[in-house]
Amino acid sequence: MLESTGMYSFTFVTEQGKKYEIGFIQDLMISDEGVYQFFITTEDQFKTVLDKKIQQTVFVVIEEFFKNEGVVLDYINTSLLLL
Repeated sequence: MLESTGMYSFTFVTEQGKKYEIGFIQDLMISDEGVYQFFITTEDQFKTVLDKKIQQTVFVVIEEFFKNEGVVLDYINTSLLLL
């Protein structure tokens, strides 16, 4: 279940019990409005399990975010880990 933790922030727990937080932070260094950074974090950054449902959940959140007209996504990958 996806739970809102703020205006652009959500948490969910996988079937394996791993908690993720995903969301968007306004990027004021690039523009005063309409540009956001995307983030995804876990409680344990080093141990992840391949789970298609995580990818599907992230895609749904990003898709809903882009329904906002005039926003730009700024994604900075700080991990070599891919979903």
